Parts: sequence; C-alpha cells; structure tokens
Amino acid sequence: MQLTTIRSRFRHEFDAEIGSLVERRFKWWIFIWLLSWLPFAAGSPLEFILSAILICVGGWFGIKRLQEPEDLLRLAMWLIMGVSAISLLLAFGGHSSPSKALLFSGFCFLVASILLPMSSGQAARLGLGISLIWLVGTIWTSTNSFKQMVIYVPFHWIALSSPMWLGIGIIAFRSSRFSRAFDSRMLRQHHDDYSREVFDARKFHEAIFPRPVLDGPIQFTYLDLPRAGIGGDFLHTNFDAKGTLTLVLLDVSGDGISAALTVHRLQGELERVIAESESRALTLDEMHQSLDRYVQLTLAGLGIYAFAMFVRIDPTGALQWTGAGHTPSFIRKADGSIERLESTTWPLGASLTKDPKQCVLSTTMMPGDTLLVHTDGACEEMNAKGERLGFKGMEQLVHESQMPTESLDWPHQLVRDLEAFRGTDESLMAIRREDMLLAVVRLDAGEERAT
Repeated sequence: MQLTTIRSRFRHEFDAEIGSLVERRFKWWIFIWLLSWLPFAAGSPLEFILSAILICVGGWFGIKRLQEPEDLLRLAMWLIMGVSAISLLLAFGGHSSPSKALLFSGFCFLVASILLPMSSGQAARLGLGISLIWLVGTIWTSTNSFKQMVIYVPFHWIALSSPMWLGIGIIAFRSSRFSRAFDSRMLRQHHDDYSREVFDARKFHEAIFPRPVLDGPIQFTYLDLPRAGIGGDFLHTNFDAKGTLTLVLLDVSGDGISAALTVHRLQGELERVIAESESRALTLDEMHQSLDRYVQLTLAGLGIYAFAMFVRIDPTGALQWTGAGHTPSFIRKADGSIERLESTTWPLGASLTKDPKQCVLSTTMMPGDTLLVHTDGACEEMNAKGERLGFKGMEQLVHESQMPTESLDWPHQLVRDLEAFRGTDESLMAIRREDMLLAVVRLDAGEERAT
C-alpha cells in the first residue's frame, strides 16, 4: 500500500493529531509571542500599542470563539502577517528601521514555526507575504538608483530574512518527520487490525468446513491453503442415511476476504436448498441449477462468478459428477492409472439460460481407488522458468506422486510435490499466486464392494 493511500485513508486521524497540537499550543504561542515580541516593539510606542492590541484581541478571539483547529491556524497566520505589516509599514513611515522591522518579523515567524504545526506550504505563503510587504515598501521609499537597488535589495533581503528561512527549514523538517512517524504508526496499526480481523474471520470461515471422515466405507479429508489467510475456496459434504457422500467444491473468483464473504453467501444458499428438500435427496443437477440461479441473480451483476464440482459417491463405488467450469478432478486407481473427470458446463452465473450440454456423468470407483478434487490454485503453480503447471502437468503430477501409506495424507504429499515443481527459488517459494484446496475421497479397500 502506498503512503499516499494510507494518508488519504487515515486523513481523519492525521487531521485530528494536527488539530490536537494546534489546540494545545495556540495559547502558549500567544503568551510566548507577547513576551518575546513586545520588548522589541517597545522602541516605537505606536507599534507597541497596535501590536499588543492585535495580539491580545486575536488571541482572545481564537481561544474563546474558534473551535476548529484549522481556523486557529489560519488566525495565527493572519496575526503574524498583521503584526509584521504594522511593523514594516510604521518602519517605512519613519517610526523605526525597515531592516529591523524585517528582522523582527522574521523572528516572529520563527517563534510560530517552532510552536505551531504549520505545513511547509502555509509557511512559504506566510514568508512570501511578509517579504512582499518589505520589498514593495523598500522600493517605494528608496532613493537609490535602479542599479543600486538591483544589488542592494536581494542581498539585504536574504540577510535580514534569515530567521524566516530558518523557520521554514524547521517546519519542513518537523512536518516530514511527523508525516513519516504517522505513516509508520498507521501502517503498523493497519497491519495489526487487518491481521486480527483475518484471524477472527479465519476461525469463522473454518467453522463452516466439514470435519474429515477417516474411517468407514467412504473416507475423505482435505487441505485448504488460502493465499491471504482466508479465501474463496470451500468444501461442502453430506452423508445420507445409506452412507452416500455428496461433495460440493466451490471456487469463487477473486481471493481474500471479499471472496470469503461470497463463499459464505453460497454456503448459506446451499444449506437452505438442502434443508428445504428434507423429504427427498436433491439430485446433483438440482443443486447445480439452484446455485447457478443464485449466482446469476445476486453476484453475476457484480462480475463475480464461481466454479464448482458436484460429486456423489455411494458405498458401492458408483460415482456421479457434474462440473461448472471447474478444473478436472482425478481418480487414481489402485493400480496407479488415472481417470480424469472433466467439467461439464459453464461456471456458475456465466450463462443466463440453461446450458443444453449440461449433464451428470457417471463412473465407478473400485476399492482402494482415491478421488482428488482440487481448485485451480494447484494448476496455476509456476516454476523458476515461468512455466505454468496446467491441467496436463497436474495430471502427470497426480500420476507420479507417491501415495503415502495412509492415502488420506495424500494432500500433504501433493503440496510437497507442487513445492518441488516450483523449485528452490526463495522468491517463488514465498509466493502462492492462488488459493488452493485439495480434497481426497477414498473408497476403503478393506470392505467388500459390489461392482
């Protein structure tokens, strides 16, 4: 995140801190200014009286009547300009020395720059205004020739306005340091708040995922690896009274918290559709159509779509599936061969009419076979040469991956295989480009099965 974005996002906090400094220091500035400025003005009774009246009346008005810090700071600048104008105009009128008036105006500017949190732009405008009054008065009252004026005025102005230059330097340094400290503090605060929100959201997000089933005729487990701590991948499972497993894998476009929020909406809709059909089991096609319609009505207009794989497996090994634009799933047979389960239709929400090609396909799993259903994060992995793994590469990796003794540990082995493909480049090792969810379903080889 760029610092300018941080400053705009936390503009209220930035203005509040500046305002607090102005409110605390305005009274002290008026008091110190009276003590430091009026003795210098004592050489001219008229200057003393006019300056004292202006400072006292302006200070009283600011303390009693003004509530906004910006108004106090604006009043302070006008007071400095007014007192400097009184001193310079009286000096050009013969009441004192113009050089002394400019020097003391610069001193007045310096006191304000030390105490008040002016910006560099405000300080520059104030210094320019004081200098213009002195320059116009000097040219107007001078008896020197043009050539003498060209030499005299610039060097005289640079020497006499040195307190203003010092004040502008102090303001620029302090403003820069304050801004850097504020940016650093807001970055830490933003990071801490974001981390805390993601941690809390992650706990809530994980609560909607199913618990792995590690025994029985049909076993399954999964490994969820979101790129940003929380993401748009989701797994829904349900066992009916006959032991048939229905599995729905969702992959929402995008990632991070926004994708997770979309997933929760789809999960809620899926739970509603299932709950309202308790008298009978929904077919995969009905579940597919319900979610597709929901995405069309509520999310597609925002440019949000979802990829899904619907799978149903009964204890005999009969498997049905339908895929909505999803990456291919794979059945790794007990003999090591691979059967590929392709997607059958458009992503959810991508078509306003029912796809005539939409269909539910079927196959058979044998005891000892393992089904892998995954989101596209695995296929998006890239190696040091910039080569993407892709669908074919994923199929080859599934075929060559060494199946652990406990086949339900296979997702962890696949992640290690993907890391090996990515290579040892630390910059690539530290980056996961997409959310990744790997779900494994195993038909227990220890049970007798009808084929």
